[in-house]
Amino acid sequence: MAEVGAVNNITGEKKTISVDAVFISIGYNPVVNLAKQTGIDLTSDGYIKHDEHRRTNIHGIYSAGAVEGGYKQIVTAAGRGSEAALGIFEDIINPYWKTGRNDT
Repeated sequence: MAEVGAVNNITGEKKTISVDAVFISIGYNPVVNLAKQTGIDLTSDGYIKHDEHRRTNIHGIYSAGAVEGGYKQIVTAAGRGSEAALGIFEDIINPYWKTGRNDT
């Protein structure tokens, strides 16, 4: 057990608490200003809306990482980035928009 200082970043209240472990998280809230300006659809929670291929509502724009919601951990974001890259690759070699398929 350890004593750590904690600050409520909304109220400014400071206190010391006893903990067994600490998980530090930064960037917990999605920063989607560019997505909003671009016209990308967001979920009701403010995350980027996407399909199973990581495609957004705008052709050629994909999403990945914490801006999608869910678990907010770097390993998860990296995995989503890899999925997006694979989706982009597949879309480039098999352009669904030219073949009449509707994979969106």
